[in-house]
Amino acid sequence: MHQLKMVIIRKLLLVLVIISAIATIGCGRSNNVLPTLKVQLNEQSVQALQGTTNWCFNNGNYDTCILSDSPHPLQLSDEQLQRATLILNEGVNEITLNFTPNPQTIRIVRWLEGAGYEDFAHITIHNQTIQIIDDGNVYIYEVFATWEQGSSSFAFRTTN
Repeated sequence: MHQLKMVIIRKLLLVLVIISAIATIGCGRSNNVLPTLKVQLNEQSVQALQGTTNWCFNNGNYDTCILSDSPHPLQLSDEQLQRATLILNEGVNEITLNFTPNPQTIRIVRWLEGAGYEDFAHITIHNQTIQIIDDGNVYIYEVFATWEQGSSSFAFRTTN
């Protein structure tokens, strides 16, 4: 009889552990991951560098929020930016922004590499694409996006 009680107690504990894990982690809802941005130019595709993020996960009974800060895009090292660099073609280049999930709003600014913080330009975006003319310069871009769950910024670089 004692052995049967122990088996029942173990099974109940296992069920409690599983229920706790589901409550803590969530049930695989699509908003339980941080947003991402892949930047694509023709066959090239790079993962933009995640910047400052404010994101909330809804785990059913409560929200879990993450606040993370990151260096300004102009403070990123060449090594960091190398992983998020697109090589432009001559003429006009159309860069596609592939977000997961799709944001509600998008704003983009860019700096000439080596410029000061205040020397930026706003970039026009249309249907999650931007058009850039290769003028021989290297530019650093910062993309700001918002969702119902929060906001995030991303950085990438273009060169010729």
